[in-house]
Amino acid sequence: MPEIILPGEGVAHGSIAQRLLQSNMDPGALRPAICSKTGRQYITLNAGNKEQARVVPTTNALLQDNEWRLLDRAILTAARPKMTLYNDLRSMAPVYNIPNGMNFSTLVHQRASVPGRAQLSMDGIIRGQQERRTMDLAGIPLPIISKQFSLTAREVAVSRQMGTDLDTAGAADAATSCAEEIERITAGTATSFGYGGYTQYGYTSFPNRLTGTMMIPTNVSWTPDQCRNDFIAILQALANVNHTGPFRVYYSVPWMQYMMRRYSQYEGASLIDILKRIPGISDVKQADYLTSGYQIIVVEESQTVAQAVVGMELQTIQWEEHGGMEIVFMVMGILTLRLRADKLNQTGIAHYTGT
Repeated sequence: MPEIILPGEGVAHGSIAQRLLQSNMDPGALRPAICSKTGRQYITLNAGNKEQARVVPTTNALLQDNEWRLLDRAILTAARPKMTLYNDLRSMAPVYNIPNGMNFSTLVHQRASVPGRAQLSMDGIIRGQQERRTMDLAGIPLPIISKQFSLTAREVAVSRQMGTDLDTAGAADAATSCAEEIERITAGTATSFGYGGYTQYGYTSFPNRLTGTMMIPTNVSWTPDQCRNDFIAILQALANVNHTGPFRVYYSVPWMQYMMRRYSQYEGASLIDILKRIPGISDVKQADYLTSGYQIIVVEESQTVAQAVVGMELQTIQWEEHGGMEIVFMVMGILTLRLRADKLNQTGIAHYTGT
């Protein structure tokens, strides 16, 4: 159960910066709510850990708790369909969670050398065969992805007076904008972002990815068999650097009509179905924000290759402007990905373009 702090034991107040610093950068400090049953004003601080949540009285709430739930529901509903690549990544490998991620600006990890082969013996005593793994450091920045929208105090008052739901269109639009940017970051098509000596890469911008070309469907020599053979060659290239799957495949928008078309030589199967029959390929999907030319991404389902990093789920915070007559909201989150290669710069990501 959440810990309850009773009135008099601490009340949240002050400027936006003060509230964040006083709450250890917990964005819950900027989500003041009015209890729809009791009329009491409060914030909930949990720093990403609901089991340790604290309810703190406040004096600056404008929205009721049910209105906050409407906004949160609108954000999730709008964001989920836009994040195919990122949601897949969250299901492919354990998510790296950073509790209270607002307190951190970068995430650093080690890159290890590739170990040699194990030895065989009858007594387990192998002399002169010891190895020491060597390490170096790599990292990623942890940017906050955000988009603002606003409501006026009058809009909130009219909604309550008429008994209608709060207009959440602005929240949905802001969430969609954030989700699209998260998807572009994952695909590698977002504007390059760097901080602290580290750069955020996606699948198509990661310097250590395998690259190559394959025949595109507009070529007069192209056939589904040719495409299948190209994919087998990609899997072989990945196997040559010790990455054997399973893999997920993503294709750019221009591939769509050919991926969905049915081919009589394969008993009416679509190209998606044909590719999913290849051992090692677990799924084939379209990457909506991979729009430029004929591109293919192949990603191994392993946290040593690609991993979702969550410092803050998408959520809404608020503050007041113009004497409280305008309520400014910001949909924000720290949602990114960590791509890895070993010290030989080998990874399980392939990016092929058309020729």
